[in-house]
Amino acid sequence: GTNPTLRKPVARPTSIQHRLRRLRRRLRECAKLLTHIRARGHTLATFPQRELDHYLTGSASQRDHLSHFTRWLREHRLTHLVVYPRRNSAVPAGMDTEGRWRVARRFLADDTLPPMDRVSGLLTLLYGMQTTRIVALERSNLQIRNEAMTLTIGADPIELPDPLGRAIDDLLQISARKSDRWLFPGRNPGAAMTANALSRRLQRYGLRVADARATTLLE
Repeated sequence: GTNPTLRKPVARPTSIQHRLRRLRRRLRECAKLLTHIRARGHTLATFPQRELDHYLTGSASQRDHLSHFTRWLREHRLTHLVVYPRRNSAVPAGMDTEGRWRVARRFLADDTLPPMDRVSGLLTLLYGMQTTRIVALERSNLQIRNEAMTLTIGADPIELPDPLGRAIDDLLQISARKSDRWLFPGRNPGAAMTANALSRRLQRYGLRVADARATTLLE
């Protein structure tokens, strides 16, 4: 037989090679997404978040690769799109039901809280809206019908509960000082707030948006 001492050692990938392979996979996923966006007749600035959510396959690696890309795009103000890396657990952590309603009751009842926080928190907890969709809301999405505030998210207007309607009315007055378009104006003139900035505000109340959305949508 062959002398074991003369066998050629098996080459194992180095840490650099592993990193290069991971970066190549990440670039391939980015290229596929850009091709898909172009085929749909959109740009990074106009591609709707709901279409991106539909595009995602649920693959943990796909989400991980694209989360880095969309974070970089948001940091450079090229898009509002966001992809969260999937948790290691197959079951979303979520919030417990009592915890969700405890935070919701605070946002509903405490009118001393900043209107921006109350409105975004309630849109998350009551309707499961993503921060990317919340910050993209425009003043034109809101109407008064039969003395009730309505919000048009998709095709049909939704009548909002009175506490949320009043909080939105307060927010409309405050945001008017910075923008005649955005409900959640950002620091830069003419731009909306970023989703990351809004998420950080909500975390001060113990509200992790991804967990809250998971619980809201399941319930």
